Amino acid sequence: MTKLLKSLTALQILLFAGSPLAALARHIDPNIQHVPAKAVGVGTVVGWLNTLGDWIFTAIMALAAIILLIGAFGLLTSGGDATKISSAKNLIIWGIIGVIIAILAKGLLTLACSFVGFVC
Repeated sequence: MTKLLKSLTALQILLFAGSPLAALARHIDPNIQHVPAKAVGVGTVVGWLNTLGDWIFTAIMALAAIILLIGAFGLLTSGGDATKISSAKNLIIWGIIGVIIAILAKGLLTLACSFVGFVC
């Protein structure tokens, strides 16, 4: 059981650490005229709210990833102590809840923008 937890934790750390590399893998052709993905300008109120929502989403996801990593580290270093295992599991649960809330909030913002007629 401990070996499985260590393997899953190592995989989770690799996925979190390697996920920014996926963004760097995108090839951008310099000869193509790029059209902005967002129809809402930064100068409008909706644009400012959308930018603020993007920043908050990024901050919550980063915080949730840190909480997950702290929980995984606590689980690995618990040494079989039941209280340390329990607190580490609670951190992991709260980190997962944070990720779910952030994704739901971003989805609701996108849904609300589509109802109003904006592309967020």
